[in-house]
Amino acid sequence: MSLAFGAASAQFLTPRWAQAVPELFGQAPPVGFEPDVIVPTLDELLANAPPARGNEPPYRDEVKLARLILSRAPTNATAFNVAQFYYSLSTGLMDDELGANSFTYGTEWPVRANPLIVSFFDATVLRTPNGDITPWCAAFVNSCIEQGLRGRSNSVTIGGTKSAAALSFSDWGTGTEKPTQGDIVVFQHKRKAANGHVGFFVTEVEGGIYILGGNQMPLRSKLPDGTYEARNTGEINVKFMPRDGKDLRLLTFRTDPSLHDAI
Repeated sequence: MSLAFGAASAQFLTPRWAQAVPELFGQAPPVGFEPDVIVPTLDELLANAPPARGNEPPYRDEVKLARLILSRAPTNATAFNVAQFYYSLSTGLMDDELGANSFTYGTEWPVRANPLIVSFFDATVLRTPNGDITPWCAAFVNSCIEQGLRGRSNSVTIGGTKSAAALSFSDWGTGTEKPTQGDIVVFQHKRKAANGHVGFFVTEVEGGIYILGGNQMPLRSKLPDGTYEARNTGEINVKFMPRDGKDLRLLTFRTDPSLHDAI
């Protein structure tokens, strides 16, 4: 499935209120990862390997659905086409095809590890997270690139960085001052120079950019009492990001013909 994004006036779909364990959502912390422990593959999760994390591994049926989702992701496509597929998943557009709970696979889970997000790290070689929660924006971009490469001519493609670090994309491809939809956007943290964020360029408006990416903070709704609804801590969505925000500053736009020419 491919979603058409228009110019600055485009209306973006909001991911559904996603939860993996409804009765515990908002009460339990997101799935954590022990520092310097390798993230398990789907094969290891399906084989009931000991969890390489401090919380619960997903159920076997959840891993099987993640495999089904991966099998439906487009090949011989641009990385942006693949990212759009996952975006349509998180907005609930694939629930009729894959099941009523498929939209939950586009977001972090509060108790068990989301096996789809775990699978994104298969496209990286640096598969040991830093801190308690895995930063997976670069893993998502790498996974989209690698998925789209399947079935494509090697003469028109370059692979990802195979790194889970967002800034690994800072010198990927070629820099550009005039990005087009599907190019890669890299942000750098203002106070932690080694950290940042990476995603796919959708469109630019006054003051900032719309980014399609993974591990992006969810769009929250304000409740009547002035508080905000409980949401996950990271999801696949289209989000506005200022060029020069509180924590992140635009570092570079990156492009390559393989981001736009699927054959």
